[in-house]
Amino acid sequence: MNGAFVSTPTRKSLRVKEARAIYGVSVPTLYRLAARGLLSPVKVGTRCTLWPVEQLDALFVHAATPQQTPAVQGPTKTRPHTREDVRPLGAA
Repeated sequence: MNGAFVSTPTRKSLRVKEARAIYGVSVPTLYRLAARGLLSPVKVGTRCTLWPVEQLDALFVHAATPQQTPAVQGPTKTRPHTREDVRPLGAA
């Protein structure tokens, strides 16, 4: 996927392979997030689980959006090291 985000699907839920392809997340990661309670997949058969698009968007689309960071407080630049600052090994 190389960091490119595909637009969100119009369906309410996706199968695991579709979610993996659209959001660029591995299958084990999806199940790990479900185990932690961050996703609520719906088991619809012995080999079919549906993943809610709304929850996937909340986790992955908003996380990919750049956030505004507060201004850094205090000095932002340190004094650069000069040759005189560096002592030879073994010197006290």
